[in-house]
Amino acid sequence: MPPKRQAAAAAAGGNGPSKRAKSSSTKKTATGSDDDADIPTSARWAAVSVSKNAASSYHTVTKDKSKAYTYQCSCPERFGNKKQRGSDDEDDEDEDDDDDEDEEVDPNGCGTKVCVCKDAPDKHPGHPWLVTDAGKQKFYGQVTMAALRDPDNFGMYTFNDHMAYGVVEVLQNLMIDFNEAEEVEHGTWEQWVVCEAMVLFLNLSQGRDFILVEDGELARTTLCLIGRMFLTMLARLEREDKLSPTSEVRNIAPVMAAYIGVAHEMRSDKYDVLEDRGDKTKKGGAKGFSYNEARFDDHVAAYAKKHGIKLGGGDDDGRLGRLGALAGKCDAGAGLPAPGADPWSWKAAWREYVKEYDGLPLPGRGGCVRVGGDRLDITTWSSKERKAASFGGKDPLGPKELKMIKEGMVLMMR
Repeated sequence: MPPKRQAAAAAAGGNGPSKRAKSSSTKKTATGSDDDADIPTSARWAAVSVSKNAASSYHTVTKDKSKAYTYQCSCPERFGNKKQRGSDDEDDEDEDDDDDEDEEVDPNGCGTKVCVCKDAPDKHPGHPWLVTDAGKQKFYGQVTMAALRDPDNFGMYTFNDHMAYGVVEVLQNLMIDFNEAEEVEHGTWEQWVVCEAMVLFLNLSQGRDFILVEDGELARTTLCLIGRMFLTMLARLEREDKLSPTSEVRNIAPVMAAYIGVAHEMRSDKYDVLEDRGDKTKKGGAKGFSYNEARFDDHVAAYAKKHGIKLGGGDDDGRLGRLGALAGKCDAGAGLPAPGADPWSWKAAWREYVKEYDGLPLPGRGGCVRVGGDRLDITTWSSKERKAASFGGKDPLGPKELKMIKEGMVLMMR
């Protein structure tokens, strides 16, 4: 495991310890109003919680499903298609050794004058990097939730692993979202949105802070479970005849390639979190089928091969080509379970994960770890708790911020 770092404020987009959290209203949830009567609530959230507000805000801004599942262009950087460095491959031997950056800088990329984010796909025919409007909104929500779990953003010190455990909590909440979406109207699309947001978040340095938890097995098991979730998604698309190069799910190829990229990088010497132990696992579900959880990318590639989905090439700057090259290193001949309701034993694996990690002692704060929820969201803490951990001895949230949070506003870190 890489060494721990003291702060992740820069990655989270927040300020250092001397700055105070500021509020910005993005969407009022107005709980109890007629317009929001169909917004789902979840018992995982505290009564006063910006995480809860952010989750409600997602459902508010994506209420118009005719817009929520439409596609828009994205810059490739959002999918993390940077040069893979520090990996166990030899592909980068010819690169400039003096370049100590972890990623390529694209002068024509995201945030520049030629940025294509938000453009309609018809404006850039053949552009492979697409994301649903709902997927983008869900992704933004995770960025917000992670920042709320970083004590540095509030000028506080709690315990060394707070941010890392907080990101694990964010990842767990996405998997709970995946579970809750299974049977709802438009369930396939809502589960796909979770998969989009998950891989986009994992391609942020902020989203990768989960690997800093002292419990390395928790990090590995969580990532393996994320891989199983995505394979479960692909199985559902296959079952519904939506897993094909011409699918209405228009970004299947780049999202599949991005998951392969995450698995490859997490196994590399740079991260060394997805250790391949060569063992296979079977936890109910498909009869007689077992697989190596740490090699879930092999099975993603196998689905692509089975259904004729090309995972590499097509973009001018070669980013998709690089991910395609990683896909080419996968064992596309890896077995796939017979189609069925739960061929990857997702439900059994999720139950086992919850049984394993729910209720463990929480380091530094007392109490117990919960799978998902908002226990590590600092806005759910009491004023007394925040004062005790504050560098200045004052609650970093003032009366104005607390009032806005109670009214359903989303606190943004800036």
